[in-house]
Amino acid sequence: MRINWYESRGSASFSPDPPENSGEVGELNRTCLSTESATGGEGGLRKRKKFNKYEIILNHCRNKNVLDIGCAGQDLNYEDPLWLHGQIAKVAKNITGIDIDTDSVNKLKSLGYRVLLPREIDTLEKEFDVIIMADVIEHVENPVGFLSNYAPYLASDGIIIITTPNAKRANDYINILWGNNFWLNEEHTMWLCPYTMSEIVRRANLKITGFYWLQNYKTTCQTFHLKASLINACSNFLSFIRPMFNANFMVIIKK
Repeated sequence: MRINWYESRGSASFSPDPPENSGEVGELNRTCLSTESATGGEGGLRKRKKFNKYEIILNHCRNKNVLDIGCAGQDLNYEDPLWLHGQIAKVAKNITGIDIDTDSVNKLKSLGYRVLLPREIDTLEKEFDVIIMADVIEHVENPVGFLSNYAPYLASDGIIIITTPNAKRANDYINILWGNNFWLNEEHTMWLCPYTMSEIVRRANLKITGFYWLQNYKTTCQTFHLKASLINACSNFLSFIRPMFNANFMVIIKK
């Protein structure tokens, strides 16, 4: 039986009525994307610099209480020494994981990790300084409900870190030109760009306070292939001259 990423509740269900301050929130989110004001001038849509996903996440999680959503099936699985949840566990004060894969949850519990299924979220008693949603939001059916469901577990001064593939990434356009096809994770339900992410965050009545383009990920299935190398070289060139072609991005969100 398929388990959803959250149990639908009134607060998590999508409502066509925007929050009272939605215009204000939307303007703040757009400003953060375009002016880089929240990242000290380092990140931002127009910046060519690409950041390391792991470094940013680990820096924010150091000595913090962390909730990691989708902890088992990230770009590297729990058998890899560079597995993100395992790296966070080394620096965080406390960490709790959430995943929909029952077998993975049971395995991680046997290894000493505190990992829950989404339906067990109500057993949590504390608020978290950092909530990680690393390459998860593109898998859910209702991204606004997904954010709204976990936001109550965020401390008042805490942050949510979201990473996701970019809908405008150059690799896909090049692959289409090359062979009229492109790589697709069949478990994805949507493509997101920085602007659609901004709208999702606004509808969840949250605020974007930081934005970063990310370096290409290392993945478990990564192998050398001449065609892939040529496409990646073209993609890197295009994303250098037009950052909107970057493959992945990160947003930092607050209440």
